[in-house]
Amino acid sequence: MFARYSYQNYKSEPDRAPFENELNTTNDSPFLGLAGNWNRIISKNSLNELLVGFTHVKFQTIPTDWAGIGNANATIGIPGGQPIPGLSLFDIPNAGFGSAATSEFNDIKSYQVNEKFSLFKGRHQFKFGGRWLYQQQGFSYSGNEGTLGHFDYNGSFTGFGFSDFLLDQASAKEQLAAAEAQFAAATQAVDVAQQRYRAGASSLIEITQARATQTQAASALATAKNNLALQGTVMAYYTGELKAESR
Repeated sequence: MFARYSYQNYKSEPDRAPFENELNTTNDSPFLGLAGNWNRIISKNSLNELLVGFTHVKFQTIPTDWAGIGNANATIGIPGGQPIPGLSLFDIPNAGFGSAATSEFNDIKSYQVNEKFSLFKGRHQFKFGGRWLYQQQGFSYSGNEGTLGHFDYNGSFTGFGFSDFLLDQASAKEQLAAAEAQFAAATQAVDVAQQRYRAGASSLIEITQARATQTQAASALATAKNNLALQGTVMAYYTGELKAESR
């Protein structure tokens, strides 16, 4: 008979990152193992072996807001909430800031029981038994985009990442102008459809389709306005005119 207990714990928890807008990553990886074995001689020609075991392995990666900047996305105009404190990553070569905040949780528990019965008859040996194995796994992963996401300016348009960022600011103005024109055209199409319906020249289906197009155009217009505001605010943050506030 024997029993075994194994435990190991690894935890990496840096105090700080190079910049306040960058999150730290804490890695926590404990391990626990338990095992027991009991060999019993039942009679002069029979033997029973019992083995039980349990293991628990956990891998956890946790982004940490070490500087206490809070929900900084709202500070620079990124709409919507955020699941954890921090600032989304703006990936500009040699000038990036923020963190995508990649997180992972993997929790694995394994249970096993091995039972073997041996019977000796003359020159022969017979073995009977079985094995039961059960594994329970909890898993979550933020994906390569991270918990907070990222905005990439890698120079694919101009050859220079920062130039791409500047062009994105100019492109946001063009997108806003196009979205305003599309919304105006969609609104006019709804008015025309309603007039045709009152005159008996169309059905409710035409009005419904026109209103659906108008709703899509309104959504695109709101997105374009947010993008333009975001680009202006991010530029102010990048140049130091605006700083993320702790919340």
